[in-house]
This record gives sequence, structure tokens and C-alpha cells, in this order.
Amino acid sequence: MQIRRSEQGLRNGGWGWAGRLLIVAVPALAGCGFPNDIEHTTEKIRGGVLNVGLAENPPWVIRTDAGPAGLEPEIIQELAEELNAEIEWHWDSDSNLLAALQHGQLDLVACGFTENSRLSTFAASTKPYYASRYTVGVPKGEELPASLENLKVAMHPVGHFNKPLRDEGARPVQEANLAGTDGAVAAPSWWLRAHGFEPGDWQLATDKHVIALPKGENAWMMTMQRHLNGYDNIGQRFGLGSHPATLFRELLYSSPEGVFADIQRTAGFGNRIALVKHQTGRFLLELRCKRSSFPGH
Repeated sequence: MQIRRSEQGLRNGGWGWAGRLLIVAVPALAGCGFPNDIEHTTEKIRGGVLNVGLAENPPWVIRTDAGPAGLEPEIIQELAEELNAEIEWHWDSDSNLLAALQHGQLDLVACGFTENSRLSTFAASTKPYYASRYTVGVPKGEELPASLENLKVAMHPVGHFNKPLRDEGARPVQEANLAGTDGAVAAPSWWLRAHGFEPGDWQLATDKHVIALPKGENAWMMTMQRHLNGYDNIGQRFGLGSHPATLFRELLYSSPEGVFADIQRTAGFGNRIALVKHQTGRFLLELRCKRSSFPGH
């Protein structure tokens, strides 16, 4: 479609109101380019080095003798491949890492962060890439109760949904080995499915997971966000879904006794299982499996 100037405007030696509007709009549009980085972060990373800060927070970030593991390091490694960048991992506390991020020493920090006002004080956070819904589940095969009133519910000793449980009338009981519990358990829905529990519909809490980036690096944020938007199967990476191997993709939230119980329950898979002692005395369970060992793969 061709745009013709007004003949009346030409006869009057000008463009009329449309011309005046164009004169005003063009300079304004000139400042509306693509997002850019104050410190040219994206440009430095592409074909260069990606400096990543990590603090352990299973299953999002796991520290092993073989290197970082867990969901977020996996996401970051895939992004680095897209950018043809090498990764340098830096382990520390989340507070020290956020300080380093503010001073331009790191390009991103992954600690299993959840969306909160405290994080926004120190960093720019991505949009949530996954929401963990905390609910109550029972062992598969058992009927979900109609109510939590006066129901004994096991929960991890460290949790932020004790009050919501009590508000539902439940009787929370602290239990370190949730995987070995034969009754009701409060945990993220993905964890419940992965450990043989049927999640209920109760909404105890929701954690929205984000990754921290330096403020002002808008092009870098756009690159990271576009990458995160490509993940639509994160829940399946934790739960069984249609592929049994995903049960062991991350660190199991259980004591060593619970881990061995999980091994016995899935021994029929015939996969090579490596049990590695964790640096803090906990245990990591890594499953190295061949997809061909499962029916349909």
C-alpha cells in the first residue's frame, strides 16, 4: 500500500497535521530500539564466557563431585550451548553471590530463588518459569480425604506451610523421611507424584521460581526469558509423567533409608544406579539410564 501526501498540503507548501505528527513521531521512535545492556552483557557472553553463581538448593541446584546438577544448571547449560559460551561456575552463599552480581562479577545467579521483594532489592528476576504448588497427598491407591480436619499430615521439618495446614484443621507432624511415610504428606505436587502419592486439590502455598540477573541488562534479560519460555515440561522433569527415568533426575527429598526404599521400589527398571555421598553428608541418587531400556523408547 502506497502512502500519498495530501495535494492540498503540497499546494500549501507543507504536510498539514499529518506531516507535523510525523515530524514529532520520528524522533520518538528513534529512541524505541531493541532492549540493550548497559554493560554489554549479552555481547560478552555470546561466544565467550558465562559466569554463573550457584548456591545449593535441591532439586533446583545440586552440588556433586562431578559438577553442578539439578534443574537450573541444566537450563543454564542449554542456554550456554545456544550462545556458544563456556560456563564458569562459582559456588557461594546466595547473599555473597547477589553482591557479586551487583558488582558485575557474575552474569546470573541460580539458587532455586522464588519470587519475592527481597530478591528484587538486589537483582532483576526473570518471570517465574515454574510454580510449585504445595498440597497434601496420600499413597496411590488410597482415597483422598474429603477434608483435612483432624488429619495427621507429615511435613518436612523446614517448611512454610505449617500455618496453612493448621488453618485447614490438619495436625502437622514433622518428618525427615517423607518418602517412607505411609499416610498423608504435605509437599509440592511434583514431589508427591514422583514418590507415589496422589496430590489433592488443597492450595497450601505456591513458590514461583525465578533466576536472578543484573539490573539494567535488558537485552540479557530478554535472551534469558526467551530461553525460559521454551520450557513447557518442567513438571515432568520432576514427576514420573510417561517416562520412569524422570523419577531419578534430581535429588530425592528423603533420608538414605528413603532413598534405598525408592531403589527397591524401582529395581525392576534394570538401570545402572550410582549412589554418591554428598559433601554435606546427605546422599545423591543419580540414575544413568538408556531410554531404550524402557518400553516405547
